[in-house]
Amino acid sequence: MTRKFPIVCALTLLSLRVVPSLIAAEDSAVPAGAASSGEAVDSVLAYRMRGEIRVLLFWLGRDDVGGGRITLRRGGATPRRHWTEEIEVSFGSNPDRIPGRINRWGYGREISEWRQTSDEIAPRLIGTKFEGLMRRSDEKSLAQARQENKLAAANHLFRFAATESRVFPGEASSEIRIFSEPEEFHYRHPEGLLARYRMRLGQAPADEKEYLLNRPPVYDLPYGFLTGLAELIRKIAATPEEQPAAWVVRKPWLTFVYNAKPYRLEVLRIKEEEEFRLPAKPATMRMPRVARVQLRSLNTVKGTRTDFDLWLPMSGELKGVPLRIQLQPRWWLRLRLDLDLENSRPARDLAGRDARTENALSGGRP
Repeated sequence: MTRKFPIVCALTLLSLRVVPSLIAAEDSAVPAGAASSGEAVDSVLAYRMRGEIRVLLFWLGRDDVGGGRITLRRGGATPRRHWTEEIEVSFGSNPDRIPGRINRWGYGREISEWRQTSDEIAPRLIGTKFEGLMRRSDEKSLAQARQENKLAAANHLFRFAATESRVFPGEASSEIRIFSEPEEFHYRHPEGLLARYRMRLGQAPADEKEYLLNRPPVYDLPYGFLTGLAELIRKIAATPEEQPAAWVVRKPWLTFVYNAKPYRLEVLRIKEEEEFRLPAKPATMRMPRVARVQLRSLNTVKGTRTDFDLWLPMSGELKGVPLRIQLQPRWWLRLRLDLDLENSRPARDLAGRDARTENALSGGRP
């Protein structure tokens, strides 16, 4: 888990490995319970998953092999103009729809803390925390995945991994815990596993700890992956409709930190999709102008990278909402997540507000 970037969730958001955050104790930069005090659910996005397996030179696929949900919340601002924003993700496979009943999933939440004083023009990012769980898997082929699943069921021993990653302006840290449970859990109902994980926190030390001192600076703002991706999406969606060429001229990027390691998140290409269609959508809905955004997450220390694609509406009520997420987490596996409009409740202003600061999306530099 520490060796590869866990795209979730995409995503996020984004694969079966996305795992974000909860906020800790009084001495942390994000106060305990900040997100749950007076918070409101601003947006809920449900997705259906299509999975494709490589067989020789061909891809064979099946619809509805899993799904997921993204929930966005914003905590109420205090008189001091101090608030939190939360991105919660849960994606996974449906064992009933997959040969060998393979179950891979990830859950998590990332909370960012923002502050703006009366003399500040734009909000300031104070810190982020990312914590979550995933069904641990090391297979390198479909056959290995099936075998591992069979052994886990026979032995009643299912492996999981949990990560907690904090990022502040001057430093970042992470803790990783590996543990097993005698029963299986699924992405639709992660609460039971979350409760058991939290009980373990005070009983045993972390299996791995990492620390990063931001001196000399390797990142400008304390972004986690999900918070950083949300900023890129806002920037892209804010491009004036009459100036689509601006996508080509300026490809936004930023640095985020995961497991105390810096990553560069960058837009590789933006192209308008004239014939984009969702597999299922209300008959009365008119599909908005959609852009396909190709992104890359690059580990700036090791040079490893993960590419993924988002399809974003550039106008209308769904502006900035990912209609489709696609990535290839294994050489033999390709995943596509399509927005389930009937079961979603997107916020109309999801991408309507400007990015936090003008220089945030160019790495924090002018």
